[in-house]
Amino acid sequence: MRVMTAHKILIATATAFFVFYAGWEALRYAKGADVWALPRALVALAVAVALGAYLVYLFRCRTLAGLAEGLTKPRKTP
Repeated sequence: MRVMTAHKILIATATAFFVFYAGWEALRYAKGADVWALPRALVALAVAVALGAYLVYLFRCRTLAGLAEGLTKPRKTP
């Protein structure tokens, strides 16, 4: 397994975790258990969106190092 593949798996797992956590905090807020649950849910959702955008960016690029150095180009979609 390449390092980039492992990195993509970890980012996808973190994204799924933050979506789950946002839902959990939103349910806590809906039950009236905690007033601060809604801001935590919104922050978790924002982190999930950011990580998801980063994951899409990773899938469109061949490697981060090659893209940073200008040695590779983003993949072309058919």
